[in-house]
Amino acid sequence: MSSKNYKLDKSVIYELFLSLFRLKNDKIIKLEDLELKKEIKLDKEIVNWAAETMVKIPQSKREMIAKYFNEESYFGLCLISEIPKLEVENIEDYLQHLKEKEAVDFLKKFTESGYGPSSSEKLDLLKVKSLIANEKKAAKFVNEKLNFSSAQKWNLLQFYFEPEAMKNEFIELLEWYYKNIFSSDLDWIKDKLENINDNYQENLNRYGTKYLENILSKLIDDPLAGEQNYIAFSYFYETRILNSTLDNGDSFYLIGFRFPEIFAADEEGLLGSLEIFKALADETRLNIISLLAEKTMYGNELAEQLNLTNATISHHVSKLLMNNIIQAQKENNKLYFKLNKNKFKTAVLKAVNNLI
Repeated sequence: MSSKNYKLDKSVIYELFLSLFRLKNDKIIKLEDLELKKEIKLDKEIVNWAAETMVKIPQSKREMIAKYFNEESYFGLCLISEIPKLEVENIEDYLQHLKEKEAVDFLKKFTESGYGPSSSEKLDLLKVKSLIANEKKAAKFVNEKLNFSSAQKWNLLQFYFEPEAMKNEFIELLEWYYKNIFSSDLDWIKDKLENINDNYQENLNRYGTKYLENILSKLIDDPLAGEQNYIAFSYFYETRILNSTLDNGDSFYLIGFRFPEIFAADEEGLLGSLEIFKALADETRLNIISLLAEKTMYGNELAEQLNLTNATISHHVSKLLMNNIIQAQKENNKLYFKLNKNKFKTAVLKAVNNLI
């Protein structure tokens, strides 16, 4: 593919959101398989920054961070996919942009968080407005159509009951955090991003789009297939990768700066084989494979079939994706998962051969 099919976005605005996500979930991230099983140490500077920063944040603000940046719902992170399309160059302008958005825009994004409503349910601004106008309908919709934990469903319902208060509280959190925490670290964060982007730009110049395709194939089948694909590398997202489809069908990928290093380097050897066996050594993941062997399924369908939350499904699906056991594909601007039986058999046989 030609280079016109992707565009690098180097905005520091992403790090405003992702640093908040890291603050809320740093303990969870440090206890992941990365450290316990792969014996990969997380970036010490980020870990120390998170510990030192949390001490500076009052309890009331911590509670707000927990509400909007919980790993089960990703409410706050849902807004970042619009950043590539905005003509804003600094955080101050972006915060002003948020103030000019309607509360219903926030709520639609928050509702779509994770896997969102089932594939048969169309969610647009009119639908969200109708739910805001009818508390009983909103409660029924959130409880029946969304696979959040009870706590996150309750948070989302409060947003539907008081959307303007939600919008103001969220923006207030971002403004407070930017003024009192993030701005003092802005220079070294910008330096980190510049170095990260320079390194990846060098690899792109050397290897072309094939380099990006190899990275993104861990997440989705046939990456960079959109008319336009926006790519951003992140410091605070470190070992993770995020994918979103924009309203016009374009694709957005946010890649933690260590994701390629960790997940692209160990496929051929013994470590790669062990990772496949670990991925298969779980009843839930085996159930997912069994379901996908019958048909391609949307994430929310898997959650409903297995009676699990979207966050739990996301966790297990990620492990299967990372090991090329399943693939993801886009249809109608949504992400579906499929099992390529031949690729699955090949991956398992390769793992066995590597082991013995």
